[in-house]
Formats: sequence, C-alpha cells, structure tokens
Amino acid sequence: MKTLLHIILGLLISINIYGQEILDNNSIKDLVELGFEEDVIIEKINLTSNNFDTTLDGLKSLKESGVSQNIIKSMLSSNKTIHLEDLNNNEDDFADDIVKYRFNKAYVAGMKIKMRGAFHIGQNNLIMINDATSYSGKIEFKIPLDNKVNISENHWKVEYSKMGASGTIEYIPDTIKYNSNGGFIKLRIAGYATIYPLNKVN
Repeated sequence: MKTLLHIILGLLISINIYGQEILDNNSIKDLVELGFEEDVIIEKINLTSNNFDTTLDGLKSLKESGVSQNIIKSMLSSNKTIHLEDLNNNEDDFADDIVKYRFNKAYVAGMKIKMRGAFHIGQNNLIMINDATSYSGKIEFKIPLDNKVNISENHWKVEYSKMGASGTIEYIPDTIKYNSNGGFIKLRIAGYATIYPLNKVN
C-alpha cells in the first residue's frame, strides 16, 4: 500500500510540475459562460500558457460569444505559447547537433505507465514535449544545460528548479536496461524518480 501511494504521489508531482495547461479561445468562452468575473479571467490569461486564435474570424467568434473587449485585449497582448518551429530556428537555444528522442512509456517508482512524448537535447537546453499538447508544437518544459555535470562519456546530470520544486535530470546512455536504443532520462523530483526510456528519431 505504501509503495502504491509513493507511485501515485510521484506521478502527481511530475504531472503538476511539468504538465502545462494551455488556454485557447474555447477555454475563454467557457469561463465567460460560467460567469467568471472579467478580472479573474484576465488574471488567468496572464498566468497561463495559451494558443489563442486572434485572427479576424477568431476575434469575431469571441465577440459573438460575449467575451468583453478587455479580455480580448488581454488575449491579444498575451503571448505565452512557445512553438517548436520558432525554437528550432533560435541559435541561442540549440546547436546544429540537437538529438531528438521519443518515449512511449515511463516508470514511476518502478511501475510502468503509458506516457508518450519526446525529448530534444541540444548543447544548451533540454526540452520535453508531451503528446497531449505537441499537436500544435507546445513545449512541456525547458531546462538549461549550462551547468550540467559530466559523469562519464555521454552520461551527465543537471540540477534545476521549476515552480518552487528542485530536482535533477540525468541522461544515462545505457540501451540495455530498458531495451531502448537512446538510453534513458531519469527525472528526480522531491525524492521521486521517473524514468523515460528513449528511442532515437531518425
């Protein structure tokens, strides 16, 4: 029972820290329809990543749904969504030798769970993308690798802090342990480890 609680807690920590809520036009329409105050909705927009449709048709639909001018202005000025195509074109983020991996499972406290996504690892940054949001190129999280510590050849670890939680990310090139041709990532948060077996993307 204690092991099961550890598994659930570890998974929830990973999801809460690295899962990223994405607002869109329908999210705003729903909040307006539910009767939330304008200032509450604007605050939500300011604090949350988004993928707003601010084309003429998108704005017209918002107005027809009763979304106020102030909320629409906040949507127009908010730009919290990072697109992979923009990131990949940014020389400061990645060198030419970026390595892309896919994962289709993870292990939390030794228990296998279904989870699909990708890791993009460059000289300066590591990016994890969750398939739940990657259809539009949104980033799950991004960790700088400037201070990574090399343990052995192609085996490194880096400490990080995100949303008040600290932890480590370790890349281990062992392809045998989890039968993966790209090794695996070990993500440790608040004492709980999540393992992502990786397969290289051609």
